[in-house]
Amino acid sequence: MAVNVRNIPAGFSPVDTIAALLLEESGGCDLTDTLVLLPNRRACRELSDAFVRLNGMQPTILPRIQPLGDPDEDEFFFADSLPQAAELAPAVSPVERTLLFTRLIAARQQELTGGGGSLAQAAYLAGELGRLLDAVESEELAFDALSGLVPEEYAAHWQKTLDFLKIITEYFPQILAERGFSNPAARRTTLLKMQCALWRQTPPSGRVVIAGTPGAFPAVRELIKTVAEMPSGTVYLNDLDRCLDEHSWQLTDESHPQYEIRQLLDYLGLTREQVADAVPATASGREKLISETMRPAAATDRWREISAQTFPAEALNGVHLISCREFREEALTIAAIMRHTLETPEKTAALVTSDRNLARRVAAELRRWDINVDDSAGRPLTQTPVGIFLRLVAECCEKPDDDVSLLGLMKHPFAAAGGRPAVFHARIREYERKVLRGGEKDETAESFIREKKELLRPLFELCRQPQADFRELLRAHLQTAESLAADDEKGGAEKLWKGDDGEAAALFFSALLENAETLPIIKQNQYGDFIASLMSSVTVRPKYGTHPRLKILGPIEARLSGFDTVIIGEVNEGAMPAAAPAGAWMSRPMKKQFGLPLPEKAVGVTARDFAHLLAQKEVYLTRAERVGGTPMTKSRWWMRLETVLTAAGINPAVLADDVYPQTAAFLDRPRTFAPIRPPMPKPPLAARPRELWANAIENLMRDPYIIFAKHILKLKPLEELNRKPGIIDLGIIVHAVLEKFNRRFPGQLPDNAEEILTQIGRQEFAAAGIDEQTLAFWQPALDKIVRWVLDKENGYRREISRVFCEAEGRYDFEAPGGTFTVGARADRIDLTVDGKINVIDYKTGRARTKKEISAGYAPQLPIEGIIALNGGFAGISAAEVNSLRYWRLGKEEICVDEKINEILERNLENIKRLIAVFDNEDKPYLTQPNPKYAPAYSDYEHLSRIKEWGANDRHDD
Repeated sequence: MAVNVRNIPAGFSPVDTIAALLLEESGGCDLTDTLVLLPNRRACRELSDAFVRLNGMQPTILPRIQPLGDPDEDEFFFADSLPQAAELAPAVSPVERTLLFTRLIAARQQELTGGGGSLAQAAYLAGELGRLLDAVESEELAFDALSGLVPEEYAAHWQKTLDFLKIITEYFPQILAERGFSNPAARRTTLLKMQCALWRQTPPSGRVVIAGTPGAFPAVRELIKTVAEMPSGTVYLNDLDRCLDEHSWQLTDESHPQYEIRQLLDYLGLTREQVADAVPATASGREKLISETMRPAAATDRWREISAQTFPAEALNGVHLISCREFREEALTIAAIMRHTLETPEKTAALVTSDRNLARRVAAELRRWDINVDDSAGRPLTQTPVGIFLRLVAECCEKPDDDVSLLGLMKHPFAAAGGRPAVFHARIREYERKVLRGGEKDETAESFIREKKELLRPLFELCRQPQADFRELLRAHLQTAESLAADDEKGGAEKLWKGDDGEAAALFFSALLENAETLPIIKQNQYGDFIASLMSSVTVRPKYGTHPRLKILGPIEARLSGFDTVIIGEVNEGAMPAAAPAGAWMSRPMKKQFGLPLPEKAVGVTARDFAHLLAQKEVYLTRAERVGGTPMTKSRWWMRLETVLTAAGINPAVLADDVYPQTAAFLDRPRTFAPIRPPMPKPPLAARPRELWANAIENLMRDPYIIFAKHILKLKPLEELNRKPGIIDLGIIVHAVLEKFNRRFPGQLPDNAEEILTQIGRQEFAAAGIDEQTLAFWQPALDKIVRWVLDKENGYRREISRVFCEAEGRYDFEAPGGTFTVGARADRIDLTVDGKINVIDYKTGRARTKKEISAGYAPQLPIEGIIALNGGFAGISAAEVNSLRYWRLGKEEICVDEKINEILERNLENIKRLIAVFDNEDKPYLTQPNPKYAPAYSDYEHLSRIKEWGANDRHDD
């Protein structure tokens, strides 16, 4: 029987070619009797556009163009054309199937673990189970063969998996039968076979064309064969490799771009020579170059036969390799290529990438020229404005005391809570600044937040219940979202459910509400993660507003398209191609034995897309050498291309394109580089502080800019939201424990001192709200400190008559700008039995050395000694200073007890000279004038922008 299979050669746009051929063959007649079957809906739209474009943008009567598509019935035309289809059970909806799987998985987890896992995890596994079921039914396999897949020694482990897979082998089919539904993949297979039988018995009178698919599944291959054998049927393949020798052709495996085409031709009983080209192939030699680049690994020994005459010079015309240093440079380079394309009227360009981050980055870079190009591959609903808002509503209701969740929701652009959006967000920022980050008590701001949080109550009340009805949760979620989104002009529903993402969200939640009884109960605090998991499976694609000549596509979307310029982005291993999916249920050998496609098949599909794109007239391959600081490896196909060129005596560097990377580099490069000078603020004397405490004096010595920012500009760092307890908090608690103990026992220690200190510690931990996980580390640390302190005190306290805790004191002296005061708060002032003073400072971290104290680089203890020497501490008489001590709690004591008066005098003189210097209005408050002595940490370092000028310039004085 004659088989009508034709090939669209590499380098041609399949949709444009098919449209041109059908228009030519029809002679301008009506095409309504022609049926064209394409892989998916996007391909159908592309073909429709091609007809209109080729007809001079005039009104055109199109043929019937239908997608073979996914198993979903709304994409499947056979259901309406087959009389027997009415006897088949309808396909279960994707949402209902996911909820059914989730319920079954959750129940199975409950049986296995007793407590059950999270619903979000169950929803993820539902997707994996659904894909396995679809694959098995699409390949027309039977689950009966599963039990014998593994050797006997692994049978026990595999039996556990088989028990879990009963969800799809037993329970799910039974539920579908009870509900009167069928699985979409099985239904699609049945419909395809019915259609084949009908057409074999009664061929259609009109033309039938099938294109763009090599027949990934048996039923599709049968349909292709049926159409090819019909008198009015035509099958169009594309990019058939005619250059590969027959031996190598037979060696193509799942990872090769021609593998599925070879399988189809074998099924049809055809050789490559029996497939005619639909249009004459070009003689550029590009097809030969691609064939050698993609040669099967088992046949790469033939590369030794490549010579300088293998590829004509024109084979490389229009092929460009661009290797960028980092991710942003690649995005900007691609944007520059696309922008330059617009300089030529009617010229088109497309970025094709599987990296959605790159797609978004390029779209953002194009906006600098007011060019809006959406990523046609779409993005998950959870990453759209509406999706983010809905996710934040659920998250905030489950975590009402989480400040980050609250602010994330309230600061979202949709949030207005019935008021004017600008006023609402201003009030939220005020609450954040004053209350959450400033530690202030502001009853007005807090009352405002309490009022707005009441809008969350419908969902919050349900989320806090041990179990809640799924439908009630959904309704409360939507009610809460609409109430919070409403403003003074529009209702919440009017704002939320419009636009591409709003419409997608509305359809998604409508489907959930319709099928909510499938998953009746949600456990406490599982709704938010579960609904986010479900939302992430919804893809939102722009319907309108895309650029007429520029596109950003995924490989699937670009499969049948044609453009004047194609950029294949992120041609790195792991992106092009992506790593072969391992699968959650079966190993590679098990899949092979069972009859499922191997993971390498996905690589082969991507290879086919890559080869198709590489055949375009002008193509740029781009990659980033580093992404996120991680070195990247060139794609295997990039390296193969370089290898083949080298074998032909061609330096791959001839394909390197530096023009666009250089253009990208110059886009944001200033004409001249003028390194900024460090800040040199010189406030008037009246604005300069006349009192500084000991730690501020040290900052004035090491980093004067801190004093300018903190004491003159009155800036203070905002508190971190949801800050977890850190080492600083432990230090504060330890100080508080020792302070309370010493106030109770300023003289000799009690016999049960350790017990009392431990009890005080527990009280302080409880008052600070330290969680059990942190307490598990901090309690042993405190116990160690307590033992160390008591060991130290046992002999030391005999020499002490009284202990003063947290003593505040000041010392005044005259300076050029007037009286200046230095202050200090001493952790401990001990009065010895002979009337002298020991100054002690507790440290739970690093302490200063004796050398630093003596030299004046650590003035805190000397300042406290100066104040004590001059009677500046309240309630402590002036006395001789006996020693200056750091107690590194739990570790060591650093004691300076020699030449104390000399050290105090030296430090006092240093301080007076320092203040005198800054009493001069011409003296700036510099940032880290001597980097060697810069403080270990500064809250104000970023304000001085030291990273901008620090590497180029340092203060000379």
